[in-house]
Amino acid sequence: MGFFSQLFKPREIKEVLVADLGSFKLVYSKKGRHLWTAELNGIHISVLGSEEAPNRLQTDFLKNLDREIKSLDATITKKFKHEFKEAGQPVNFNDWRERFKLDGVEIMMMHQGQAYWGLEFADQQSPYAVFTLFFEGSKATDFSIDT
Repeated sequence: MGFFSQLFKPREIKEVLVADLGSFKLVYSKKGRHLWTAELNGIHISVLGSEEAPNRLQTDFLKNLDREIKSLDATITKKFKHEFKEAGQPVNFNDWRERFKLDGVEIMMMHQGQAYWGLEFADQQSPYAVFTLFFEGSKATDFSIDT
């Protein structure tokens, strides 16, 4: 096999089964940073981990994802209403689930039992808008819009 064939050969994608969550794939692994992804009930998930497996604290947190999201319902709705009012957009929803669909969850780190994470929402009324809310534990810390 030639030099370039060895250099650019496709790598096998490492896959690990996590109890109660399913299969996670290692999609990025460079300089000590290892990113694992999965799909959980139609939601794209990303967590950090080692070269061998996703971070256990992060996957344990995901096992209670529905409960964690439910505990943030009021905060998410309040944040969306605030941002829409501030942008001069109509607030035509009472609860965030009436207009938005949770599409992704990214856990950046766990510290003292709290997740530092981002939730990605698709706007059901504007198919090209994606909103991301960042949380430190249960406190909303940042908001971004991508179109």
